[in-house]
Amino acid sequence: MIPFESRIPTQDRHNYTIDAISGAYYGFFIGFCAPFIPVILKRMDASPFQIGLSLAAPFLSLVLGFPLYRYLSGYRALDIVAVPTIFSRLLVAFIGLCSTPETILGFYVISQFVESLGLAAYTRVLKDLYSPVGRGPAMGSVRFFLAVTMVAGSALGGKLLDSGHPALPFLLAGICGSISSISFLRVFPRNHSPRFCSKQIHAEDIFRTLRVSEGFLWLNVTVLLFGFGNLLVFGSLPTMLVDRFHISNSALGYLNGLTNIFQMGSYLFIGRALTRIGGTRGLLFGMLAGLCTPWIFMWASRIEALGVPFALTGIMNASFDLCWPILVLAFAPEAEIGTFASVYALHMGVRGLVAMFVSNLALPLLGPNFFFAVGGILMLTGVTVGYGILEKWEQPVLTQPA
Repeated sequence: MIPFESRIPTQDRHNYTIDAISGAYYGFFIGFCAPFIPVILKRMDASPFQIGLSLAAPFLSLVLGFPLYRYLSGYRALDIVAVPTIFSRLLVAFIGLCSTPETILGFYVISQFVESLGLAAYTRVLKDLYSPVGRGPAMGSVRFFLAVTMVAGSALGGKLLDSGHPALPFLLAGICGSISSISFLRVFPRNHSPRFCSKQIHAEDIFRTLRVSEGFLWLNVTVLLFGFGNLLVFGSLPTMLVDRFHISNSALGYLNGLTNIFQMGSYLFIGRALTRIGGTRGLLFGMLAGLCTPWIFMWASRIEALGVPFALTGIMNASFDLCWPILVLAFAPEAEIGTFASVYALHMGVRGLVAMFVSNLALPLLGPNFFFAVGGILMLTGVTVGYGILEKWEQPVLTQPA
């Protein structure tokens, strides 16, 4: 029996078991590689543009992938999520053999591009994966396992890198990532997988979805302000960690592990609470948790002080990870879930791309503290707007059909 299975409605337990196993392998995939790529590039004297590209790769992929969604509308959503990533995650295994920033970026950007194509399709899969009442608790529990293995992967990956085994963490990442994709393919029989979208997605859908759903509009406005500020902060963070603290791989691994520990608890707490408080209040709770992180990064003089913002980031990450797909499902007509999710993913990509490049390209001139301050102000503005117009985008509790 998978832990927490008793908390999941009976009809959701089969899918929950498969999703939990797949999520655990995916956590190892992320933990073994993602925390270390920007710092490795910094130590290889990569340019600010290259470091910015490594941080912006997931967001760049979301922007470049949007035009392709029009050609994927008739495909099974599950195939879009899982089949291409079997191969793209294997590419990460070659990063440890690379000796130049250009080759590392090449493998990483390709992997992230393929990964991004499945983000919107996963939201469509999620609609049929769990019942409305079971969705929050199941998602929270699955992501708990993901966070557990991310902790193990990031800590072990840092140790392996510091011990002179640069290829091994990335090899393990590639293997675990591919196993995750193969496992997730079993969640539906092929003839029961929903189609990604009932009609082709076009550029005009970017503004049409915001017009037809007021809740979706204010979700995007609130997250634009808060999310852009948060991304300015974390786009500047690797430079601060290396230049101010000369951080080791092990210390970085442990700090990311701390984030994941708090993320684990938050997944379980927020996931179970979503049926009572709804996705809107769940998202705003995470935003409140993250408000003080930029100011601590700005004023920290000892590496020990970084534990607080890294811990709060775990709460914030869990909130965003759980709530945005649930809110898309709440605000989108069922036939257009794929379209709404694709538009949200595009917005996520645009703000991430702009924030990462602005923060990194201007770092030599303005310094990290400038972006910590600007990011903190934008995050506060986003929370203020979100609470100020709460009635316009508050999601009903998930005991209603979704």
